[in-house]
Amino acid sequence: MVPPEQDLSRRTLLNASGAIIAGAALPWMSKSPSISSKPISRLDTGVDAVVAYNDLDNPRLLKRKGNVWQGDSIEVTIQESPNGAAFSLSTSKPITRIMVRWKRSLGGVQSVLGDHWERAYGDLAWRSVNPAHPMPWYFFACTGEDLFAVGVLTQPNCHCFWTLDLDGINLWCDVRSGGSPLELGARTLALCTVLSQFLPNEPSAMQGFSKNLMGQNQATFQRVLGFNDWDFDYGTINRDIFMQTTSIISGLGGSHPKYAVVDAGWSTGGTDARPYDRGAKHIGPMTEFADDIRKRGCQPGLWYRPLIGGPGIQDAWRQTRDQSALDPTLPAVIDLIQTDVKRFRKWGFDLLKHDFSTWDMTGRWGFQMGPSITKYGWSFADRSRTNAEITLNLYRAIREAAGPMVIIGCNTYSHLSAGIFDLNRTGDDTSGRVWERTRKMGVNALAFRSVQNHAFYQCDPDMAPVTKDLPWPLAKNYLMAVARAGQALFVSPELNQLGDKQLHAIDLAFRTAAMSTGAYPVDWHDNVTPSEWRAGKTLSKYDWMASLGSWPFPD
Repeated sequence: MVPPEQDLSRRTLLNASGAIIAGAALPWMSKSPSISSKPISRLDTGVDAVVAYNDLDNPRLLKRKGNVWQGDSIEVTIQESPNGAAFSLSTSKPITRIMVRWKRSLGGVQSVLGDHWERAYGDLAWRSVNPAHPMPWYFFACTGEDLFAVGVLTQPNCHCFWTLDLDGINLWCDVRSGGSPLELGARTLALCTVLSQFLPNEPSAMQGFSKNLMGQNQATFQRVLGFNDWDFDYGTINRDIFMQTTSIISGLGGSHPKYAVVDAGWSTGGTDARPYDRGAKHIGPMTEFADDIRKRGCQPGLWYRPLIGGPGIQDAWRQTRDQSALDPTLPAVIDLIQTDVKRFRKWGFDLLKHDFSTWDMTGRWGFQMGPSITKYGWSFADRSRTNAEITLNLYRAIREAAGPMVIIGCNTYSHLSAGIFDLNRTGDDTSGRVWERTRKMGVNALAFRSVQNHAFYQCDPDMAPVTKDLPWPLAKNYLMAVARAGQALFVSPELNQLGDKQLHAIDLAFRTAAMSTGAYPVDWHDNVTPSEWRAGKTLSKYDWMASLGSWPFPD
C-alpha cells in the first residue's frame, strides 16, 4: 500500500417522528406538488430569540416588535409566508453575525445529516444530535420513517449554518466581510429565506427538498462525460499522451458528447500561478490545442484558478490577508477574470473548470472552517458587502463571461454555486496513486451529496482513475457507481493501463451514465462509504475495501 503522504493532492501542490411533529417545526411549511407535507400540531411556532454580534464576545439580544427584532440601531425583519420566511438586516453598527433561535423539543430525533460549506472531505455522515456541530446551509433530521428538513434557499447573501440541541434549533448568519465586521451603511440586506418540510425517509424525497431550496434559481442540467488528465499526470502534461487518450475516449460510450479536460499545468505559470494568456512551451498555442481535441472527437475543457496572482499583478489588486491571492471586491480584478474567461472561449474551449476560489478568498479548506469560514482581523478592500455577496458577484461574473461554456465549480460553495454553475465538485480530490483516498473522498461525496444531483447542479464527485497504482476491481467499482448514480463522469486513465477490460468497462460506464435516472445509497445511515445502492428496483453492491483494510493516517 502506498501511504497517502505520497499522494499529490492540490493542497499538497499548493503548500509545496413524535417530538418533531409535536414541536420541532419552524413557523412555515413548504408545499410541493411532489412531496406532501405533514400538518403542524402546534401553533406557537414563531421565532423565540434573535441575537446580533459585533464580535462573539459582544452579543446584543434584540427585542421583538411585530415582525421586527431590534435594538441598538440593529433591525432584523422576518417576513413569513406559507412558502418560507425571509430574513433581512439593517444596521448602522459594524456587525459580524445574526443568530436566530427556535425553542423546540428534539427528543425524537435519531440522527441528523448536514451539508458542507463547499466540498465534502470524506466526512459527511448521519450523526447523533451534537449542539457543537455546525451544519452549513441545510439539515435533515431523521425520526425513523420520517424526516424533518430545514434549509435556506440557494444563493443567500450570507453564510448560513444550523446547530441543533435537544431544546431547540439555531440559525447562524455570518455577515462578515473578510474576517471583519460588515459595514452595511444605509442599505437593507436580504439575508436568507428559510424553508422547512416533512418528508418520507427516502433519498428521492430529500432530492425533492433540494429542488425546493432552489426557489427562483432554477437551472437546466446536462449529463457530462469525458476524461481529465490530473489523476494520471498531476500537472506534468504530455501533449502526445493527452491527444492519444482523447482519441480513445471519443470512441467510447456511443454518440454522447465527451469532454477532454486539461487540468492544472497547461499554462506558463504552472499549477499555481498566473499568467493564463498562453500555453506552456510543451503545450503550445492554446487555439491549436483546443482544435486538436475537437478534431479527435471530444469537446475541449480547461482548468483555471481565477484568484491567484503572479508576475505583473499590481500590488493594489492583492489581498491584505494573503498577497498571493487577488481581492475580488475590486472591479479591476473582476475585469481581469472576465478577460481570462472570454479568452478561453475565443481559444475554442467549451468547458471551464475553475478552482481554488474558496481557499484563495478565505485561507481555509472546508474541513477547517467549522462555524467560521475565515479567521478574524482582516478585510477586503470593500467592507460594505458580505463574503457571500462578494462570492456571488465573482461567480456571476464568471458565468456571464463564459456564455455557453459548461462550468464546473471546484472548491466553490455548494449553496452559492447552485443555479449558477452547471456542475459542482462535491468532494475533495480522488487519487490515481492511493485507492484509500478515492474510497474516502469519492464514495462519500457520491453518496451524501447525491440528493443535490440535478437539483442544485450536476454533481461531480471527482475523477474515476484507471492507473497502475489502483487495484482494478476497486477502481472499476467506483467507475460504475458514478455512472449508475447519473453524476458527472470523468475518467482519468493512464494510457498504458487501457487494456480490453478497461476499455470495455469505460465504454459501458459512459453508456450507463448517459441514460441513468440516478442511484441512491441504501446503507448510508450505517456506512460513510455506502456499499449498497438502489437504482429503481435494481440493487447494486460494491466492495470498497482494499485487502489490508483502510489507511487511517491523514494526507
